Amino acid sequence: MNIGGDLRHAREQRGWSLEELSIRTRIAVSKLAAIEANSFERLPEGFYRRAYLRAYAREVGLDSERVVDSYRTQFSSDAEMVKPAVAPNRPAPPVSRKYLDWLHIQLMLLAILGTAAAIALVVVVLRHHPDAITEEPRSTTAEAQPIEPPVVGTGGGSAAASVTPVEGTIVYAPLQVEVLAQGPCWLGATADGKRVVYRVLNKGERLTLEAREDLALRIGDAGNFRFTVNGIPGRRLGDAGDDLTVHLTPTNFRKFVQSS
Repeated sequence: MNIGGDLRHAREQRGWSLEELSIRTRIAVSKLAAIEANSFERLPEGFYRRAYLRAYAREVGLDSERVVDSYRTQFSSDAEMVKPAVAPNRPAPPVSRKYLDWLHIQLMLLAILGTAAAIALVVVVLRHHPDAITEEPRSTTAEAQPIEPPVVGTGGGSAAASVTPVEGTIVYAPLQVEVLAQGPCWLGATADGKRVVYRVLNKGERLTLEAREDLALRIGDAGNFRFTVNGIPGRRLGDAGDDLTVHLTPTNFRKFVQSS
């Protein structure tokens, strides 16, 4: 895939100049020209290059992830592959026999103390209430109660037939996400199926995103991404250079925020 040539061809098919595309993507004309010439060394390194390629490709109607994958394949010397999300497994340190013996003794002591406490409680109860064990069991037979006729009001209806509201109904509040870029990072956001953000955020920039059912966030360089959900600070989603996707809903967002 000729990355720059394919992007330029898609732009020209839409009849846009570089200046018009610059306004749409908020990317400088010089950087757009560098992309079309495959002169990626003229662009900032790291996630910036991927963010520019995504924004360009998406705006001209190409598959942004396919373009980025082609860039990584052809220019792998830049070492911009995404870091693995799961750390390699490490063997657990061995547990010494001495520690296991000590733990066994502690558990036995706890069991003995618990038994002694239960016996002491029984003795105290019997001293203060010696007749507790001789008390006659109470009859469980329910006495018959007279049935009273329902009270009828002036409207002809029974007072006992009043309707009460149903309890236990769960109503979820919509999502309100406050975003803060602690450094340059790329953000693509789709709220309830509608794209609302697709660009690079500069350091210190803040955004407010709202959704009733679903908010999908595509984040580039997650180490610089900070957020709150309905006023609750969010957890750290990744490290510098990480690209990831997060789906927030009114029912699952607490998995992504800090516990109180």
